[in-house]
Amino acid sequence: EKAIMDEKAIYAKGLDVGEENNKIKIAKKLLNKDMPIEEIIRITGLTEEKIEKIDDLTKEERKQRVEELKQKAIMDEKAIYAKGLDIGGIEEKRKIAKELLNLGVDVEIIVKSTGLTIEEIEKLKCN
Repeated sequence: EKAIMDEKAIYAKGLDVGEENNKIKIAKKLLNKDMPIEEIIRITGLTEEKIEKIDDLTKEERKQRVEELKQKAIMDEKAIYAKGLDIGGIEEKRKIAKELLNLGVDVEIIVKSTGLTIEEIEKLKCN
């Protein structure tokens, strides 16, 4: 009989913890929507201290997320810049190769000079 009572107490405690976690999730969402703490207390029944602790955590999470997004934007910008240089570099090499072809320079020399493949240079001959 004591085991049954203990099991019921553990089950009830589990419900309490689950309910508390739901209240915390709701409070986080409301804090993210800039709802006043007094209103959150009224809705969730959580204490002011608990909500302030959640708010500090939420602010820190937001701050960390903003920093992550800034870093991602910087990396994306660098990648775009590098890709632009690659594209520009290839176009410049093709332009030089075409000029060398027009001057009658041997394809092998153009390959060594520009780093383009023979196939790429052959395509330039056709254009």
